[in-house]
Amino acid sequence: MGRVLNAVRSALFVLWLTATVVPWAVLVLLVSIFVRGDRLYWFTAKWMRMAIWGARVICGVRARLHGMDRLPDSAVVLLPKHQSTWETFAFPCL
Repeated sequence: MGRVLNAVRSALFVLWLTATVVPWAVLVLLVSIFVRGDRLYWFTAKWMRMAIWGARVICGVRARLHGMDRLPDSAVVLLPKHQSTWETFAFPCL
C-alpha cells in the first residue's frame, strides 16, 4: 500500500508542477517585456516557492536546514553538491 500511495503522491506532484509551470512561464514572458534584472528574477523564483509548497503539501516533504547560523550576514557563495534539484529550488527561497 505504501508504494501505491507514493506513486499517487508523485503523480499528483508532477501534475501540480505541470499545471503551474506553463501558466507561470507565459506570465514571466509577458512580464519580462516590462521588468528586468533582480525584480524579474525574484518574480520567477516565486514559482519555485509554489513547487516547494506542492512538495510539502502533496508529498509531505520536510526540509531541515543545518548551519544557517554559521553564514555571515554579507554575501556568500554556496557550493552545493547538486545531488538533486532540491537545492536549486530551495536556495532562492530561503
